[in-house]
Amino acid sequence: MDKVLILDGDTDYLKALKSDIDKMHQFQVEIAGNAKTAIELLIENKVSVFITEISPPETDAIHLLAYITQKHPATPCIIMTDPGNDLNKKVGDQHSFISFLEKPFKLGALVSDIVKALNLRDEGMNFQGISMSTIIAMIEVLKKTCRLVVRPPEKDNGYLSFKDGVLIDSYFEELKGQAAADEITNWKSIKFNLIDLQRWKKLTEQYSRPKKTNIAGVSKNEEKIILSSELTGDKQIAFVFEKKIKEFKGISGYLALAVVGENEEILASHQTEPDIDLVKIVSEMKQLLLVAEDSAVFKEYGHGRSLVFHIEKCTAFIVAENQQSYSGIYMVGVTKPYGNVTYLKTMMRKLLVELKKSGK
Repeated sequence: MDKVLILDGDTDYLKALKSDIDKMHQFQVEIAGNAKTAIELLIENKVSVFITEISPPETDAIHLLAYITQKHPATPCIIMTDPGNDLNKKVGDQHSFISFLEKPFKLGALVSDIVKALNLRDEGMNFQGISMSTIIAMIEVLKKTCRLVVRPPEKDNGYLSFKDGVLIDSYFEELKGQAAADEITNWKSIKFNLIDLQRWKKLTEQYSRPKKTNIAGVSKNEEKIILSSELTGDKQIAFVFEKKIKEFKGISGYLALAVVGENEEILASHQTEPDIDLVKIVSEMKQLLLVAEDSAVFKEYGHGRSLVFHIEKCTAFIVAENQQSYSGIYMVGVTKPYGNVTYLKTMMRKLLVELKKSGK
């Protein structure tokens, strides 16, 4: 018998829904009152269809879909939406991976969607996966402030940033802004990770340092620090990073520094020149790092690890602590070709230790 998992924070409603479906003797129904329980059930059981309200306790449907695309990409999903949120109109025709059902609905409507999902699964259509257009529509409806790291089939990652549901920035390979957004929003069968910044008081802070000007008052280079509220543990890395960055600025040849999370998201960064594309550098170096880790090229340096890349007009390198202890967080440094790389790497390792302590 096909197993259906339903997630909803209203315990009475959830139990009543299960009771009504059980009477039909068509499906085996599992229920969860929160996201943690739902994920545990997804891990422990072979679930044929996953049903969730759009804003369950502890999370929202977008975070759950990110998990589904990574771990259970062939499991069809039904999202129970709030009245009047207009998701069906925004998404258009429902496809094989996901459908939307507005509350309140009749039991027959839910059962009909379950049957459709199972039929598409039996025909092999569920492997078409989810599309970016669906995710963007959900972000707009939920007015989320977040950053998406999107992985399409056989392409490099794309990056989209939203504030209150509005797209504010995007990157893909050489593309930026609207050109990158146009490319990414047409992707289908994606996997994605989501960094939710709205949980914290300070979402994304950008500090513009005083500009260097010539005698005519024309701006030259502009130094900038960008801090994200993504955390290591329970405390923000932003405070430690900004406090320590002045120690890096005096290093010979120093150009830029970034703290990078497990999903290639830049948690904090500083650069002395605005035309340094840290997002592109991090993305390209991560791909090279994955190759190097499988070869003899990758070297061990004490408790930390470092890999140097010589790129156009500068030298970039990765410093990472033991990933079992530091949850995959690492740092990327950029210097001029003849900068003091050795000292900069030493300072980066020290900063990683402090970031770890700040997360306890």
